[in-house]
Amino acid sequence: MISVDPNQTSQWRGVGRANIARAGLAHRHEHLEQPDFLALPQLLDRHQQGELPVIDFAYIDGWHTFDYVLLDCFYLDKLLAVGGILAFNDCGWPAVDKVLR
Repeated sequence: MISVDPNQTSQWRGVGRANIARAGLAHRHEHLEQPDFLALPQLLDRHQQGELPVIDFAYIDGWHTFDYVLLDCFYLDKLLAVGGILAFNDCGWPAVDKVLR
């Protein structure tokens, strides 16, 4: 399990990572505390180097502007397994809807 959240410490005070630890899943979790436009290309590079397997499920809940949602969709599509699931938060928001269309 990989999460990307540039504000996990500064804004959320680590509550996401604490909840993962509380669920007993910290040993299966990797957190990248950087913006998506930096983290996702790094993940794709790791995948292409054979260090990271394909992803079966990805959930996009980032900055809800067209460019950021499209960027997330672009990179995650390249990391997603055939038949994998790509889910979006706030699908009714105009920018998210535009990417989905």
